[in-house]
Amino acid sequence: MSWRKLLFWVLFLAVPFGFIKWGVVPLKERRSEAVVLQQNAEKQAMMNTRMSQERDQLEVLWEEFRPQADLELISLGTNLNPILLQNRVLDLARRLGVELTIHNRTSNDEGALPTYSFSGSASPWQAHEFLRYLERGDHRARFRSVTLVYNKVKQTGKQMAYFSGEFSIPEVPDAPETAPPVDELNTEDIG
Repeated sequence: MSWRKLLFWVLFLAVPFGFIKWGVVPLKERRSEAVVLQQNAEKQAMMNTRMSQERDQLEVLWEEFRPQADLELISLGTNLNPILLQNRVLDLARRLGVELTIHNRTSNDEGALPTYSFSGSASPWQAHEFLRYLERGDHRARFRSVTLVYNKVKQTGKQMAYFSGEFSIPEVPDAPETAPPVDELNTEDIG
């Protein structure tokens, strides 16, 4: 066999093998990468669609809730009035038969929140109910600490609950200005 025939057969076998090795295999890898990218793009498109739907649902829920929120914000000033809040807490104590005293502990600093300390006594059930109403009630105050001690009174033999605590009235921040809805924007200024 001559070297030309040998070279022909080597090239005849090497060229297709080279095309397969360096041409087809990288195309398969690029195809699999493209398939993965396409699947990721489809997942992202589905997530974007879902997020858009959730945004639209939240917008509808907010529009339904907004009148109630506006009413709550309007009444928030009255609910956080220190005198009215003290009166509500005293009225609650009176209704439950709890002896209660409230003292103002606010310093003269301008930025300090109005802080009050309270102390009282009642039967264990009454004290429990009073503190439960304070915790879960609509008083709009922050109860920082409450201490409760049970003690048996020697004279009557009844068990009494003595409690004390501290609460403050939170400061209501000014409402930020909201951006106008998209349909109210002036489109002449754009572009």
